[in-house]
Amino acid sequence: MNEVRKNFAKRSGLQFTLREMHRDFTHWRTYGLLAIVILVAAWSGPFGTEREFPFFLRLVYWAAVVLLTFSAAHFFGAWTSFLLRRRGLHAFPRILLVTLAAGLASTAAVLPVTIVVSGKEALSPVALFSTAYHALLIAAAAVGAMELLRGKKGDAVVTGPSGEAERPPPLLARLPLEKRGRLISLSVSDHYVDVVTTRGRSMVLIRLKDAIGETAPEPGIRIHRSHWVALAAVERVERRDGRLAIVTGAGEVLPVSRSYQADVRAAGLTPG
Repeated sequence: MNEVRKNFAKRSGLQFTLREMHRDFTHWRTYGLLAIVILVAAWSGPFGTEREFPFFLRLVYWAAVVLLTFSAAHFFGAWTSFLLRRRGLHAFPRILLVTLAAGLASTAAVLPVTIVVSGKEALSPVALFSTAYHALLIAAAAVGAMELLRGKKGDAVVTGPSGEAERPPPLLARLPLEKRGRLISLSVSDHYVDVVTTRGRSMVLIRLKDAIGETAPEPGIRIHRSHWVALAAVERVERRDGRLAIVTGAGEVLPVSRSYQADVRAAGLTPG
């Protein structure tokens, strides 16, 4: 298992962050969310902008504010999240720290806009506090949006030894959207392969050998001519009627054939 995990490509926090931004900023859902926020803010005119600007200028103002704050919050939030995940920080304090980092970055990003609009008054303590407060609110929304954007495929994320996310296995693209979770096992069923994930199972018309070729970067092992299992999904290894069997997190009991027993042991899987 350790040898398999060592094959993961090691990427820096910057590379991970840029990959996350590229993924989210090339998805229609991102622009849909941003457009809704901009239109709602321009129409309602929060924080006194309704009194200060006509609708068109509010639209321009909030477009600049939302795009700048979201971009800054996304970049620094994702980078901070990467660093904190590497250190094994729990979810709640990690989200608080990510939101704080995103808020500070958003404040710095939107400050030039407030200076253009309000002049030197934007640098007064009261104005700076107001800018930071508003930026923190938008940053919190941005962090929530980041989680929402990756929520549909959250279970499908594969992490390397540093906690860094990897691209999802190509095999998942063959499954219905609602079934695209973390891979658990593959099993031959006639001319199909039964693909089991954390979101359920689905039949795919493909050879097992070809399906296994599309499981990377999820580390796994072939345990039988008809079965493959993800290493992370192995609950335990048992002996049943004198033969090895693997119990997965989905409750499956998959047989290990004699020809693959050496590979199973080499992966560090032994009967409990």
